[in-house]
Amino acid sequence: MPGTYVTDQQVRLYMSKRKHHTQEVAVAMAGMSVRAARRIEHDDRLPSQKPPRAWRTRHDPFAKVWECEVVPLLRHAPRLKAITLLCELRRRIWPLT
Repeated sequence: MPGTYVTDQQVRLYMSKRKHHTQEVAVAMAGMSVRAARRIEHDDRLPSQKPPRAWRTRHDPFAKVWECEVVPLLRHAPRLKAITLLCELRRRIWPLT
């Protein structure tokens, strides 16, 4: 399923089912995607044995305005919702969009 992590239990179940079934049947029984199964077959470590990812996958779009704009807003009103913050940033920084 997209957006969910594969657990150790799913990997163990997949590997046991894979001995007697096709990859498609085994992933259906384990509740994961075929793409995840391909990764598992190339790297036999369990998810808990892999080191956590420590790098960013993309540039932080709020890096330039975080300390000077967002933090003061949150200090003043800590219960602001994300959409309210985004609307306020758009009003202050990008008023023409």
